[in-house]
Amino acid sequence: MQSSASASARVSSFVVASVLAALTIWAVDVAGWPSVRRPLPIALSFALAVANGAAMSVVFAPAILLAKRVRPPSWRLGTVVLVLCAGVLLALDRAHALPDRMFSVNEGVAHLVLALAWMRLLRFRPAFSAAAVAAGLWVVLLLAFPSVRRSIERHLPGVWDEAFYARRWLRRARQAEPETAVRAELARLTSKYAIVAPDAVADAWDAPPPAPAFALSSPKNVVVFFVDTLRADVAADPSIMPETVAWASTGTRFTRTYASGSSTLLTLVPMLGCRYDASPNEPPRLLTAARRLGMTTSLAIPREAYDYHRATYPKFRFDRELVVEGHVPVASDVVDRALGFLRNERPERFLLWIYQHDVHGWGDFAGPVVERHANEAQFQNSTGVHVHWHYRAAAREVDQAFARLRRGLEESGLAKDTVVIFVSDHGEALGQGSEPEFWMHSTYLWEPLIRVPFVIAAPGEAPRTIDDPVSTIDLLPTLARFLSPDAARECHGEDGLEATERRFPILFSAMEDGRLTRVGMLSGAERKLVVDLQLADARLFRIGNGAEEDVTSEYGDELSLRLEQIVRAPIFGPRD
Repeated sequence: MQSSASASARVSSFVVASVLAALTIWAVDVAGWPSVRRPLPIALSFALAVANGAAMSVVFAPAILLAKRVRPPSWRLGTVVLVLCAGVLLALDRAHALPDRMFSVNEGVAHLVLALAWMRLLRFRPAFSAAAVAAGLWVVLLLAFPSVRRSIERHLPGVWDEAFYARRWLRRARQAEPETAVRAELARLTSKYAIVAPDAVADAWDAPPPAPAFALSSPKNVVVFFVDTLRADVAADPSIMPETVAWASTGTRFTRTYASGSSTLLTLVPMLGCRYDASPNEPPRLLTAARRLGMTTSLAIPREAYDYHRATYPKFRFDRELVVEGHVPVASDVVDRALGFLRNERPERFLLWIYQHDVHGWGDFAGPVVERHANEAQFQNSTGVHVHWHYRAAAREVDQAFARLRRGLEESGLAKDTVVIFVSDHGEALGQGSEPEFWMHSTYLWEPLIRVPFVIAAPGEAPRTIDDPVSTIDLLPTLARFLSPDAARECHGEDGLEATERRFPILFSAMEDGRLTRVGMLSGAERKLVVDLQLADARLFRIGNGAEEDVTSEYGDELSLRLEQIVRAPIFGPRD
């Protein structure tokens, strides 16, 4: 009996110590995010930290058996050592010194070390049994009722999506939900709005496009200058990107381009696949069409982006892949590597994809380069500007790299035979949107997140500006006139250079933790439908001049019509 009571005391003590470890790490989070120091976010994140600690105590249950044996003669010294070790681990994590895949491992070790330190301080006091039971019941409640988790998430500011510890428990819980959860959420949505839940995508989405009306143009090469995380308003600002703005006036500039998602994968896969249901596990149609024409497909890309796509987009593979090492800024290095490839290997016909990642890493963009741009353009002294000056400096660096590319094409004599496209995958919130604290991309479908630049310049084509809405999914259909009419046969996009009515609506989506969370579509040129799948909530927004006004109550019939369309669109993944 005495042994059993001792074991029970150790278990209770370990649970409480694990919760205290989670709260210690939670306190570090709160200290690192001053913008969320408000009563409700603090209370909710505190509750999640308690759940996280209780759940972690189960993961680290073997430590209960070790705790009694690992005590050195001086338990006080051992406690200090454990706390110092945990501090080093937390410092590594908060300094982004580890790759993403190591964050959870680092968190687990730090949590275990802190829990052991707290156990030494608690000294196995049985009085904590009630607290341990309460923490366990709280974990069960969150696991059993997803609606409780959804309610908490809804009331937490967006910045907590990027918090290192306080919300990871919820993130893991969501990842553990079955894949059918999205379909269940779709069923709740259709039930709430009295819409017949479709079993399959509408047949119209598989209808072949009409015969192309264009004649093939003469340029034989294609260069895509792809800038990760570049907002449309920044790309069109001559005080930030003067070289790009000047060049855009010589080509066809699309002023209202919507990304098919607010994160890279949700845009890049449909962009290269020219379909909303394109898969990262199938060969991109754009690259397939280029290879059929005998074009050498080449990619110049920074290491960080390359490693990301190797893991998430396995078919994003080119004939020649030029991987550039180093941290931001590497924009000019990527361009130099691409130009060196063209100069040295002289491919007869090529499609070159230049992947720029500096703007994506604007938060780490520092040092002499950012200072130089800030001084030249007076970014630090700008008033009334919502875009962070580090972000603008990163965009200006990419702007200069783009000018470097164009000069290289001119000097090599390739410009006269090359179509150049400037495009991005998504934008960045930078504190804008319905959650002022949200500074990242993904998760939401606000205009700053899904409005991107798109310009195409081809030799012999007259410059013009197109204000009609287009999508990043239109890239291949627009390029078809320079490749082959058959290239766009199965595409959902349209030829942006032809003034025709779109066959399909423009769609976009958002994900969190690998799960579809929001979908949306344009409703005409003035309104946007946004559907929150987790909350089974649909809203219409009036859009214009960067503002978004909720007009759901004014357009009830239109809301129903657009919902009927979007639930039958190929944006929800496979339907069984």
